Amino acid sequence: MTRRILIIGAGPAGTLLSCYLVRRGFQVDVYERRPDPRLLDEDESRSINLGLSARGIKALDDIGLMDTLRPLIVPMRGRAIHLPGGALPFQPYGAHEGEILHSVLRRDLITTLVDHAEAQPGVRFHFGHRLVGLDRETAAVRLAGPE
Repeated sequence: MTRRILIIGAGPAGTLLSCYLVRRGFQVDVYERRPDPRLLDEDESRSINLGLSARGIKALDDIGLMDTLRPLIVPMRGRAIHLPGGALPFQPYGAHEGEILHSVLRRDLITTLVDHAEAQPGVRFHFGHRLVGLDRETAAVRLAGPE
């Protein structure tokens, strides 16, 4: 019997989870209310930067994506604090030099993750579907879409 998992949300966490679960033999369906980010113009997509920590980089390395993403990330060693008098003291992200974050465009991360996950036999994405109901007792969901 094939074990099936349904994930609501094709953001970084849901998509990464689908990669791990398919490795364990699950059939995974990922539902996302937004349209497929790979089909959107840059102006239509969410263009925020995300900070990847060592845990995020390890997870992406575990699924084989860091070599693809490495050219797209920028190291961030800390932040500048804007004080009322105009001073800009630097505050490092960690106590040691190697403790840094890496900035990546959300769109680049998501599209790379979705492409990778979708290439795995057993992972399917369903964009434009919104969760409208959840029954925890019977493990049933109600979805609306495609929108």
